[in-house]
Amino acid sequence: MLFRVRALAYFLILALLTLKLLLSYHFLSKSITVGLDAIVFLLCILLFYMHTSITGMMHVEILLLISICLLYTYTGFLYDVSPIKVFSANIRLVNVFVVYIVFRDLLYENHRYLSSMVLSTVGMFVVTLGIFTLPPNRNRAEVWFPSYIDNLHTSAYVFALCGVYLSFELRSKPLLSVPIFTATFLVTSQGFGVRTASIMMLIYLILITYWWGIRSKEIRMLVYFFTFVFAVIGASLYFDFDAISEVSSGRLEMYVQKAHDIYENGLFSLIIGNGIGSDLVMSDVWGTEGGSHSDWITLLYEGGLLIIGLIVGLLGIIWSGLRTNAAKALFIGMLFTCTFSNGVLVRPSAAYLFFIFLSRMNELPGDKKGEAVC
Repeated sequence: MLFRVRALAYFLILALLTLKLLLSYHFLSKSITVGLDAIVFLLCILLFYMHTSITGMMHVEILLLISICLLYTYTGFLYDVSPIKVFSANIRLVNVFVVYIVFRDLLYENHRYLSSMVLSTVGMFVVTLGIFTLPPNRNRAEVWFPSYIDNLHTSAYVFALCGVYLSFELRSKPLLSVPIFTATFLVTSQGFGVRTASIMMLIYLILITYWWGIRSKEIRMLVYFFTFVFAVIGASLYFDFDAISEVSSGRLEMYVQKAHDIYENGLFSLIIGNGIGSDLVMSDVWGTEGGSHSDWITLLYEGGLLIIGLIVGLLGIIWSGLRTNAAKALFIGMLFTCTFSNGVLVRPSAAYLFFIFLSRMNELPGDKKGEAVC
C-alpha cells in the first residue's frame, strides 16, 4: 500500500509538471498555476514524510527553505504585502528546490530518466508548436519568435535547457547530439534573441569540452565555432559605458540605480530587504515598470543580506553534491543567467526543468536503478 501511494505521488508530480508545460499558453491563470505548484509541493512533502532515510544534508536544505519562507512572510507582514502575494512568491521560489531534493534523493535512476525525457520532449514540442502557430514577439524594437511558455525569455530558457539535456543523453551519438545542440543554440540566440540563455549554452559547451577532454572532431569544431562567434561579437563592442549599457539593454544603468537605492535605504533594509515585489518599480532606464534584471540584486533589494545568505547556502549545498562535470557545467550556466538577468531560478517553468535535468545529469554509473519509486 505504501509503495502504491509513493508511486502515485511521483506520477502525479510528473503529470502536473507536464500539464503546466502543455497548458502554459493562456490556458492557465496565475492563480491556477500557483495552485498546481502548491499541489506539487504537498506531494513532495508527502514523499518526504513517507521516506524513512532522510539524509543530514536534506535536513539542512529543508531548514534553509523554511527560513526563507519565514523571512519572506515576516517582511511581507512588515511592509504590508498581500498574503496571497507572499504565498505565491514563497511557492515559486521554494518549490523548485523541493522538487530537486525529491528527484535527487528519493527516486531511482529510471524514474529520473523517464521524467527528464518526458519533460524535455514536451518542452521542445510546445515551444516549437508556438513558433509555428503563434504571433511573433517584439523585444528591443525587434521581432522575435513567438513564445508558448509564459513569455519570450521563459520560452527561450525552456527550449535551451531541453536542447542541452537531449544532447547530453545522446552524447555517445555525436551525429545526433551535435545537430540538436546546434539547432537549439541557433533558435535560442537568433530566433528568440535571448542572450543570457544563449551564453548559458556556450558556458555549458565550453566547460564540458574542457572537462571531458572530448576527442570528437565534430564537437571540438562546434566549440571552436561558437567561441569564435562569441569573441567576434564581444570584440565589436566599444568599451565605453554608453555603448556597453546599450548592448546590455540598459542593465548597467539599472544596476547603478539599484546600488544607489540600496545605499539610500539604510542598514535595516539592507539586512532584511524591502519586501516581495519592491524591486519592481517605474524605471528611468526603460520608461516603464521593471526590475533590476539581476536575480542577485532583486534578492538583495527584496530580501536583504539574510535572503542572499540563505540562497547562497542552499546553492552551495547543491553544488557540493554535484558529482559529474555535465551537472557542474549546467549549474554554472544557470548562475550566469541569474547574475545578469531574471534567470532560470526565478522562472518556475524553466527552474523545474533545470533541477530535474540536473538530478539526471548528476548520476554516476553505479547509482541505483531499481523498480521501486522511492
